[in-house]
Amino acid sequence: MGSSIIYTNSSGQDQVQKPYTAYMARASRIRIAVPYFTRELEIMQAAARGASIELLVGLNRITNPSALRRVLDTPNCSVRYFTDGFHAKIFLFDDVAMLGSANLTEGGISSNREAVVVFDQLGDEERMLSLEIFFAQVWESAEVLTQQVFKQFRDAWDKASRLGSPDAPFQVLRDVEPPSVLAGSEKKSARQYFLSNLQKSIYEQYRPAFAEVSEMLHNRGSQRAEFVGFDPAFETNRFLNWVRLEHAVGDASWQDAPLRSEKDRRHLVGSFVEHWISTTTPHIPEDYFQMLAQLQRVMGKPESISASSQEQLAHALICVHAFKQQLRFTLGGEEALPEKFWELNHGNLLRVKSSLINLVHGDDDFAERICSVLYDQRCKIGGFGRFCALELVGTIKPEQVPPINGRMAKALRYLGYDVLAT
Repeated sequence: MGSSIIYTNSSGQDQVQKPYTAYMARASRIRIAVPYFTRELEIMQAAARGASIELLVGLNRITNPSALRRVLDTPNCSVRYFTDGFHAKIFLFDDVAMLGSANLTEGGISSNREAVVVFDQLGDEERMLSLEIFFAQVWESAEVLTQQVFKQFRDAWDKASRLGSPDAPFQVLRDVEPPSVLAGSEKKSARQYFLSNLQKSIYEQYRPAFAEVSEMLHNRGSQRAEFVGFDPAFETNRFLNWVRLEHAVGDASWQDAPLRSEKDRRHLVGSFVEHWISTTTPHIPEDYFQMLAQLQRVMGKPESISASSQEQLAHALICVHAFKQQLRFTLGGEEALPEKFWELNHGNLLRVKSSLINLVHGDDDFAERICSVLYDQRCKIGGFGRFCALELVGTIKPEQVPPINGRMAKALRYLGYDVLAT
């Protein structure tokens, strides 16, 4: 950015806005950590042109929920948060960094008296590496901003605005703070650690990867005749299943596959889509659509789950591929699987029904609901794993979460997506 590397928002040409807007317009990977956030336009523009964005903000009375809502709904943008204890302001653009006092607000970028240093010169590589390491540390300790947490924050912000900006309404948010230099951070409980990792894999890996493949598959204007009238997510599910069985054969194929840029992923997926549309071996089970219908009949409403018998629930769950995969470990095959399932759940029909109703039809954060049936003893479902939950809910409510299982995850990893595949 020329000879000047310090920007103070004084009169003349040294406004922070100058380097900020320039790098936002051309960087392919953007990482921003600020306690106060009110300015979203450049982030949305960068995401629209395909840049990958990681945004870490503070949830407080300065951060604007409307701006946050817009970036939260923006593709290519992952959002995490702290509630307190974070004051650094870091902007990373590919191999360039901005560091100083400016928040991502109108005042910070253009009108407040700030002091911001830009590292974009030969010899800045070591400083840049230190900032990248620091960002990675705080990013890892932050939490995913889910729809549920955002709603809590928005309601607290609205209440604080009505009451004259006190901090009390924000106490409804669970504390999320970065590691302390002096005392270290309070260790997460095993459940919090499990939930945090689950949220990151669902919201930052599976959902955006599945959405990108689905967009490429269906924006071409045609689909396989079998899926006319069905939610597009079901064809994406079967497409990824086909990729795994036809192309990602064997574990080494996906384990050794390179992570790919968006451009390379799109090229590879596009070539496979052409084959998928015309293939005579799509690997769609003959009873696939009957299984979808059966699953919908039994699991589609809380009332239908409540009215089901042990046999009906178990046979509906067998329609979920990730659940049926347990046949490999069940002596006696499919006929013995229901008995084994109820043995693992001590025959407790009421508890299983209650857990399934909450998992499929609950209104709190989806990852929280998965965590409950996998981790909490009061509502844990035996013989039921992470991919069982993802595929089940994704099949009933594909608008909420993709119908994805381990086979789909391995296909996504083979295609170059950075997803957890096991």
